[in-house]
Amino acid sequence: MKLRSKLILTVSLSCMGAGLLLAGAGALCGGVPGILISSEGFQPASRSEEPYILEKTQIDPFSAAEMDLSCSADIQILSSDDGNCYLEYLLDGSGQEPSWEVSGGRLVLTQQSRSRGGVFLFGTDIFSRDANPRVRLYLPEGSVLSDLEITSSYGDFSCSALSAKAADIHMDYGDLTLSGSTFGTLSLDLGSGDTDIRETTADTLVLSSEYGNCTLRKMTVKDADIELEYGNFDLEASGLQTLNGTSEYGDISLILSDGAADYSYRLSTEYGDISLPVSVPGRILRDEDGEPFFEREESSGKSITFTTEYGNISIGDQ
Repeated sequence: MKLRSKLILTVSLSCMGAGLLLAGAGALCGGVPGILISSEGFQPASRSEEPYILEKTQIDPFSAAEMDLSCSADIQILSSDDGNCYLEYLLDGSGQEPSWEVSGGRLVLTQQSRSRGGVFLFGTDIFSRDANPRVRLYLPEGSVLSDLEITSSYGDFSCSALSAKAADIHMDYGDLTLSGSTFGTLSLDLGSGDTDIRETTADTLVLSSEYGNCTLRKMTVKDADIELEYGNFDLEASGLQTLNGTSEYGDISLILSDGAADYSYRLSTEYGDISLPVSVPGRILRDEDGEPFFEREESSGKSITFTTEYGNISIGDQ
């Protein structure tokens, strides 16, 4: 190897080694690798702003609540033990300053992401030194909200023993957990994440899920409209009158506490099998393409319609 080539190689390796050492030192100090080019010039891909903190604070009573969070945060709705309403949060300092107020009996809490108006050459801007950004809302036991609106970009949502005449929950990324709650209308628009609902009542359930498994156990629901893309759907229901559902990829399991024989059915799957309990009369047939389907009319007025592309459909009694 020529002397010049050796020199170039030695210098290059030295620069690479120095770069790795500096990157490691930056990471230890809380930095994230990356460069952002914006109107302000070259900037690091992440900043280390202090988080926004609201210690547990008593707030005015309210009958409706709205939360809109574009930054990462888990949302919890809990019961208070003294009959008062409380709010607390620890939110990502890289976002805009949160705002909240109780006005006209309505709580509104928002935090928007801070657009930095640039182009990342490499790296990411989703990291935060805050390990667990979160919002906690405490309600007195027995509270009934007229409406609840949740919009969350990143983070889980959970609540227990909640009552609301109408709840509209939109989540882009995160798991949803509900237990022991009661709703008039429950609308769920879910992006990526699993859904776990237990011992919950809803007159009307509208559920749309893109990626994730949906498990609904011991649920009392009258009417349900289900739209799924990727993921399994497992429903154990009582009081069900009508269910309409579609699924692209995933298995469907319906356990009917009121008895599977009381329903009219329209079931079909392109790639999968259909199974029903022996209590349901009729035969599972196949069309000219060999795809199974099952149809049955029952005079009770209760009906289940479900269509899948890839996945099995299983109907069972309690």
